[in-house]
Amino acid sequence: ATSRSASRLPQELVPKLLQALTAARDEIAARKGCKPADLVLHSVLCRIAHTLPMKISDLASIPGVSPEKAKDIGPKLFQAVYKFLKANNLSLSSLPPFHAS
Repeated sequence: ATSRSASRLPQELVPKLLQALTAARDEIAARKGCKPADLVLHSVLCRIAHTLPMKISDLASIPGVSPEKAKDIGPKLFQAVYKFLKANNLSLSSLPPFHAS
């Protein structure tokens, strides 16, 4: 049975992925010498955890992420998502596509 939730991941994994994304964001912010929330808002990380964008263009389509920011932080965030999926024996191809309204 397919879930009607707006997430590609099983619901119980979303908070764990959010932790991984938050850690990646905080690491980037520390390296840049800025506040994590100035780099990417928590709400944006939540959206990433649910939709799993894996291309710069998909990331840039999320409200709050400019194309420049997507290019800047995308690779590190994508790396965090891949690492998380691998650790949970998941692959993007095994997950349902995200259907945005």
